[in-house]
Amino acid sequence: MTETHKVKMFTPQEIELLSSPLDRRHVKSRSQSGRSLSYIEGWHAIAEANRIFGYDGWDRNVVFGRTARRVLFQFLPRRVNGSVGNP
Repeated sequence: MTETHKVKMFTPQEIELLSSPLDRRHVKSRSQSGRSLSYIEGWHAIAEANRIFGYDGWDRNVVFGRTARRVLFQFLPRRVNGSVGNP
């Protein structure tokens, strides 16, 4: 298993921060195909990852949807001990 794909355990503090509600000021909405979609802008997702995991303390994985036109960013904490991401 490569370093980036090892199972990762969040710290209790990270779990608490990740579980807290989003600030509604940063949740945007748009209509597409008659549906209302909610999202946060990329800069805010990066700012939150920096706040929770520290600057350069996280990595990301970009997943492209096949059936829908969307991009999903998965933010993964980096661990200096090699458990996740690249130290």
